Amino acid sequence: MRYVHILAEAWELTTLTKKLVWFIFAPSVAFILLFIAKIAWQYSLLGEEFGWIEQGKVNEIIWQSLETVHGSGMLWFVIMLALVGALLLFVLKPWIEATLILSIRERFSFPEKRYSLRKQIARGHKHFISLLEYHALLIPFSPLSLILYTGSFYRYTHGSDTFYNIFLPILLILGVFSIFVHFFFIFMPFFLVCERQELIKSLTNSMSMVFQNFGKTLTLFLVMMLVSLRVIVNVIVVVGVPVGLVSVGTYFAASAYYSLFIIFAGLLSLVLIAGAGYLTAILEVFSTSFWYRAFQLFQSLEEIIEESDNEEKSKNAEEVSSVTDAAPQEKVKVVHVVHHVQPGEPMPDPSQFIDIPGEITEIPSSELLSEQQKSEDNSQ
Repeated sequence: MRYVHILAEAWELTTLTKKLVWFIFAPSVAFILLFIAKIAWQYSLLGEEFGWIEQGKVNEIIWQSLETVHGSGMLWFVIMLALVGALLLFVLKPWIEATLILSIRERFSFPEKRYSLRKQIARGHKHFISLLEYHALLIPFSPLSLILYTGSFYRYTHGSDTFYNIFLPILLILGVFSIFVHFFFIFMPFFLVCERQELIKSLTNSMSMVFQNFGKTLTLFLVMMLVSLRVIVNVIVVVGVPVGLVSVGTYFAASAYYSLFIIFAGLLSLVLIAGAGYLTAILEVFSTSFWYRAFQLFQSLEEIIEESDNEEKSKNAEEVSSVTDAAPQEKVKVVHVVHHVQPGEPMPDPSQFIDIPGEITEIPSSELLSEQQKSEDNSQ
């Protein structure tokens, strides 16, 4: 297998299907905003715990922001934006992922056919429940969840050895286990959507496919991790720029240009978050195309192996049948013996019988066995 071909095919599909990138753009932006909010909230809690931030300062900033938004008449807009983001992240995410997988399968299977995104959206709702169960299964093992677990445990137990002696080993074991979970469950969405399998069956089939192609899957997994890491670093840098500007801006709070500085930082933040969302959307389409192509190749390899096994079994069966048909049947000699008794006389002792050899014939052994079987059946 040439891994560069899979990368090239996945990237070609991503660049030629801009509809999918823009389709994933809004959920990607919602994910980045949620990521920023969770990390900022965890940082603020840690800051108040360790004295980096004044106690109650974060809540004060939140309430001031809400009052400012309410005073400008934009509170309804913020609420609607939050509801749409929650809808995209927690309700429509399985539907969106199913649509993405179906679209990629359509593009790979029929590259010359006109692609219709609306048609795939209509089909995607059929896989909503199965993918919802899949995400519910994996959410405790996501990298973001592990970061939040670590921050929360450290914040509550940093004053004792409990964190280092109990929680940290558990978190490290959970981190290693989460890598194995994501590695062996990598093909589950494709079994759920493309093969319409149930959750448990898709889980076992994914593990079986990874196990049978362990070396190839591990190489693909590492390659994809490097690509994802590059994009994640870019996203962190993009998001970190406006955060840094806001932090620097606090030192110029007394300046006459402070309001302009905050507006500039806000607009720059929106632009950079939009750019990070676009990069994340590209990565999502590319990674799904990459793993779907690997899924196709591994399935074709399994079909070739099964066909060769079936051909080998049929060939062996034909050889056994031909040998059985060609083997000559063994002949058995049968002697017919006639016992003569005078009529009207009582039955004499068997030892006084006069045995007269009769005709000697040869019959196949199979016929003799069948005759014996018939006689045994009659006696029963």
